[in-house]
Amino acid sequence: MAEFDIILADMDDTLFDYKTAAYHAFRETLSRYGFTYSRELEERYQTINQGLWQRLELGEVTREQLQSERFLKFFASLGKAVDPVKVNEFYMSILAEGNYLLPGAEEFCKKVSAQRPIYFITNGFSVSQHRRLETSAVSPYICGIFVSEELGFQKPRREFFEAVLGALKVTDRKRCIVLGDSLSSDILGANNAEIPCCWFNPQHKNNPGPAVCDFEISSLQEFYPVIGIENTTGDGQKK
Repeated sequence: MAEFDIILADMDDTLFDYKTAAYHAFRETLSRYGFTYSRELEERYQTINQGLWQRLELGEVTREQLQSERFLKFFASLGKAVDPVKVNEFYMSILAEGNYLLPGAEEFCKKVSAQRPIYFITNGFSVSQHRRLETSAVSPYICGIFVSEELGFQKPRREFFEAVLGALKVTDRKRCIVLGDSLSSDILGANNAEIPCCWFNPQHKNNPGPAVCDFEISSLQEFYPVIGIENTTGDGQKK
C-alpha cells in the first residue's frame, strides 16, 4: 500500500457537521426577518443556495454574488425586500459559531494527527471556517487550513491544489491524500491535481463519474488502514 505523509481533509460534511451549523444559522436568520422556520422554507433556500454553489464551482458566479443572491432570491420568493448584504452578514456571524463535529471526528483527528499532519482544505468562507476551526475540539490537532477565498481558486480547480502543495513545499504529491465527501469538489479536484484521494461516503451513494476514487470509506475509522494506522481502543486492543 502507498505511503501517505500528509492528509488534506475537507471540513464540512467530512469532519464538521455543516448541516447542523447551517440549520441554526438559517433558523436565526428567518426569525430576525420575521419568519418562522419550516422544512419547506429550508428546502426552498437550499435549492437556491446549492444551485449557486454549483455555479461557483463552475466559475459562473463570484463568491460575492453567491452570498448576496441567495438571500435576495430567497426573500423575494417570500415577497419580502431585504438588503442581501446585511442578511448575509448576520447569517455568517451565526454560522461562524457553528463548530459542531460529526460523530467520531475528534477521536479521528487526535489519532491521525499523532502520526500524520492534517491540513484542512475548504471552499467555505474564510470568516466562518477559521472561526469554526479555532473554537472546535479538533483545533489542537490541525496543522493548518487552506480556504479557497484566500487562495483565489475553488476546488476542484487544479490551481487550488497546486497552491496548497506549493505552500506545504510538497515534492511528491503521491505521498499526500485528499479525504472528502464531495465528488465534484474534493475527489474531482484531487483527480485534476493527480493526488491520491479517498471518498468519505457514509450514505453509500453511487458514483456517477467522472470523479475517480482511489479509496472509498463509509466511516472515518475505515481511513486508518488506508494510511497505515492501526485502529485500537484506549486499552490497546485492536478493533
